[in-house]
Amino acid sequence: MEVRDVSRVDAPSVLLAQVERDRVPVGPGVAVPFVLDAPEVAASRSLALRVRVDMQPRARPFSGDYLSTVLVPVPVAGDASDLVVPLRAIAD
Repeated sequence: MEVRDVSRVDAPSVLLAQVERDRVPVGPGVAVPFVLDAPEVAASRSLALRVRVDMQPRARPFSGDYLSTVLVPVPVAGDASDLVVPLRAIAD
């Protein structure tokens, strides 16, 4: 799970915080609680949550893994709770 600064459309997003968890049971409709501490940034910035689930650990996404496919905004300051990140399976 990552929090990224996605403010600039003409540049790659910037990783601000990341957390990895191992051996978490997943499945359709399963919610996985997590805590991710990210630094506060200027109010003019835009932050988003990105999630990748590796079904078998590999360096890059592979068929059978899951990725977030929609922008999930994260507040630039304070706590964020009850964020829902839809995931989509990577097909062959």
